[in-house]
Amino acid sequence: MFNLSQREYSAWGTALALLVFGGLYVHSFWRLWQDDGLGGAGAFGLLLGYTIGLVVVLVIYHVVLALLTGSEPADERDRLIEWRSGYLGGLVLAFGVISIVIQIFLEGLLDIGHLQSPLAIAHALLLVVFLATFLELGLKLFYYRHGIRGS
Repeated sequence: MFNLSQREYSAWGTALALLVFGGLYVHSFWRLWQDDGLGGAGAFGLLLGYTIGLVVVLVIYHVVLALLTGSEPADERDRLIEWRSGYLGGLVLAFGVISIVIQIFLEGLLDIGHLQSPLAIAHALLLVVFLATFLELGLKLFYYRHGIRGS
């Protein structure tokens, strides 16, 4: 089909699934919020449903991918790409989580509570995880196509 490795197909499929499920989640969340149906149970049910859906789709995709492409052992380049993209994605995740914690602390100290509700905190953290994961996948795809320089 295309000249991609199994790991590139995996990254493309995961990124596409994240975009689709993330977009559907944001759309559903927005509609619930507009209709004032966004309580703790409604938000949790929505998150749980989309999480289960995403996991099921990714498991099926990766099983089919493994059956079609076979198993490829990771070589030095694969391990370097995994490490570099995971490291940078992890830095974004750590920065985002620490920023949210500092914001919560400062808002509590100054009593200006924009991010004091557990629902807002959970969604801020979910956004950080989504951005870090998407950055990691994007970096993997970039490194597979263009190589890693300076390593």
